[in-house]
Amino acid sequence: MKHTPGIWTNRDGAIICEHINDYGNFIIITLNRDRTSEDEANLKLMATAPELLKALKVALVEMEGYEEAEGVKLTESIKQAKDAIAKAEK
Repeated sequence: MKHTPGIWTNRDGAIICEHINDYGNFIIITLNRDRTSEDEANLKLMATAPELLKALKVALVEMEGYEEAEGVKLTESIKQAKDAIAKAEK
């Protein structure tokens, strides 16, 4: 499964994807109630998810390279990163 590309933003209680296609922007999620601070935090996390996934992939490559070059065991960190990436892309 592949996520919708583009810049995701939290705008007025909706996650908007700035990926333009024949239909315009995508609205990923909206909240149809008064938002709480927890809702706002969740919206921010969802909007940054594609960037976090990309950063984790870069970090994984660097961790694997460091482990090999320095002989330092990062087994658990690498496993957690791989598991999270697999979960996001499954």
